[in-house]
Amino acid sequence: MTIRRILYCLAVVLLAAFPARGKPTRKIRVTFNRTCEAVPARMVLVINGNEKILTRLDRAGTSQTWTATREGKTFDAEHSTGSLRLGRARTDCRESSAEEDAADRNGPSVAVFVFDCNVLPASDVDVLVAPDTIPVRYERSLARDTLESSRPCSEAGEVSSSAPTIYDVRLPKEKLRLQIGDLAPAGAPGVPLRLSKRLHLDRKTLLGYQNKLRVQGELSAPNVSPNAIDIDARSIEKTGFQTLDVTVK
Repeated sequence: MTIRRILYCLAVVLLAAFPARGKPTRKIRVTFNRTCEAVPARMVLVINGNEKILTRLDRAGTSQTWTATREGKTFDAEHSTGSLRLGRARTDCRESSAEEDAADRNGPSVAVFVFDCNVLPASDVDVLVAPDTIPVRYERSLARDTLESSRPCSEAGEVSSSAPTIYDVRLPKEKLRLQIGDLAPAGAPGVPLRLSKRLHLDRKTLLGYQNKLRVQGELSAPNVSPNAIDIDARSIEKTGFQTLDVTVK
């Protein structure tokens, strides 16, 4: 028996002995823990930090309940995290609970998210990189609120010239980082953004910006050696990066 065959059989045995846990579903219900008149009739839910898949919620009449069926892969109805985009406002992250679907008792559970009526103002952030063929990934993080039910938010997505906007960022409490092309290894933290209204960086000023953050320990462990600076310069050259423009709206 080949090693590949042995590994395959071992995987089958392990899967049988330890079946996948969770309650896979695409069904969603969102409610608030008290009447919240300020929220829009249509909202967007981000699940498990993935902003590439935005789930639009529809309100059930005039009730305080919003529902949706998520596109793509299923997710766990229990213990998934979610946050709402409300249009110039956002919520913190909350954990889902699983409930039986009264209209389909033999079907998948419904993932239920309960939020507080928190409509603290947020801003939209436009990110444009030249040339626009360079991929740009963003990471956004928001610390948990003081409520016990709140969870830390760690969310990510991508922007492009045709879709440059990161929506409903709760500045300055919420933190943004950018991954521009391959300026950092896969899995490494992106470049933190210190935002007011506008940030413009070209090759030279991006290098200086990175070095300043490195000295302050925000980009990586403090390191201002000539070798570290040279690595940054070569990384910027490799991507073909020209300019970065970030605008807070």
